[in-house]
Amino acid sequence: MLRAIMGIILLAGTLALAGCGEKQTDVAPDPLEREAEALIARGLDVNARDSDYWTPLCRAAGAGRVHDVQVLLLAKADVNATSALGRSPLRLAAGGGYREEAELLIKAGADVNARDDDGRTPLHAAASGEREFAVPVHGIGTDGEPRTLESSEGFQSRMSESEMQQLIRDKQAIAQMLIDAKADVNASDDIQPNGMTPLYIAARYGCKEVSELLIKAGANVNALSDYGMTPLHAAAYGLHKEIIEGLIKAGANVNAKDNEGGTALHRAVFHTSFCQHPTTDAELQEDLSRTAEVAQLLISYGADVKAKNSIGEAPLHLAAEFGYTEVVGMLLKAGAKVNVGSPLALAAKRGHVEAVELLLKAGANPNPPYDHGDTLLRSVTFLCSAERAKIAKLLLKAGAHVNGKDRWHGGTALHYAVRNCRDKELVEMLIKAGAHVNAKTNEGQTPLALALEVDDKEMADLLRRHGATE
Repeated sequence: MLRAIMGIILLAGTLALAGCGEKQTDVAPDPLEREAEALIARGLDVNARDSDYWTPLCRAAGAGRVHDVQVLLLAKADVNATSALGRSPLRLAAGGGYREEAELLIKAGADVNARDDDGRTPLHAAASGEREFAVPVHGIGTDGEPRTLESSEGFQSRMSESEMQQLIRDKQAIAQMLIDAKADVNASDDIQPNGMTPLYIAARYGCKEVSELLIKAGANVNALSDYGMTPLHAAAYGLHKEIIEGLIKAGANVNAKDNEGGTALHRAVFHTSFCQHPTTDAELQEDLSRTAEVAQLLISYGADVKAKNSIGEAPLHLAAEFGYTEVVGMLLKAGAKVNVGSPLALAAKRGHVEAVELLLKAGANPNPPYDHGDTLLRSVTFLCSAERAKIAKLLLKAGAHVNGKDRWHGGTALHYAVRNCRDKELVEMLIKAGAHVNAKTNEGQTPLALALEVDDKEMADLLRRHGATE
């Protein structure tokens, strides 16, 4: 049925343009009306659903086929009949960024607040920075043969910069049309996490122009999703600096906490840690630079650098754990507490030398609390690397305790420096700092026994010179 309708639209259009061999009158018939009349004359149901539960108008609107939309509307197609997933033609046109189609549908009486099965309205769809596709989208090609349009998978990454900018302009225009038509700017959806408003989506996708339209139209800048996240959390998560500033100037609470106790500052640091996956060093450095800029912006607007989330982490913990040296320095300068929860331990165990240096200079305790008599120094030497060996030396210079034992094997920092680090300078430093050269593990092994086990004769000789025995 759908292909028959689309075929008739194409044929009627061709005949109308050609005059169909009829005698011309003073007033030429409207080609679009001729096509609509052709559909009606054939007795075809313009609201018939295909096997995927789509109507012809849904297909046309979702594919950006303005000509087909015009004809179907003239043929009295139901402007609010929904497709699979409950998406109306207007919702589909808004998601695709099809400006002309959206305008036609609004003028035809489309419900600007119609919700799909996820609770999203056309304004939600216009607020995202991506092009949605109706998949699959059937139609008739210029050669008269049936075709299926490409799905959205992989398409977004192939759009040129100019195409992306045009899409942004089209979605902005659609958002304005919807707002002018009294769309609910504070409608919240039902997608997990539930409760996202169009402003939240615009902030998340970095759609600055749409976010400005929504704010001007009265969108609630502090609206909460079911996870307790505000549009500011979303903008910080995406490192969208201009949107962050616009939200704060419009009254967004810079220290609002989500259900996990995280603030926008937490989310900005969390972004680079978990959400983005730079593929090159240049991309990573750019991402880290943006993180620092956003963190500085939030701090300048009063973000609480001491705020803790539900597991006791302040932004400094996240920055230290992932080695964001610039952000660590920024947070310390702004008054972050260096000995609450030990950001030092997080940085040290991850091997972030520069972050460790900053934290120690700021007064971090090199002996943070550990269970069962263990120490940070011992922990660092256990999974040793060149970076962790450097950190162990920094900890020793700062006064780290040298004889703590791990709870599982009873090994000390000296045991692991001998077996894992294989760093004679570090071993010398440990012994000089008072490490017990003949300490035994739970299995009775001394540092010397471990050196012989890994066949490190030079290390064994060094230990013997300091009185080591097997």
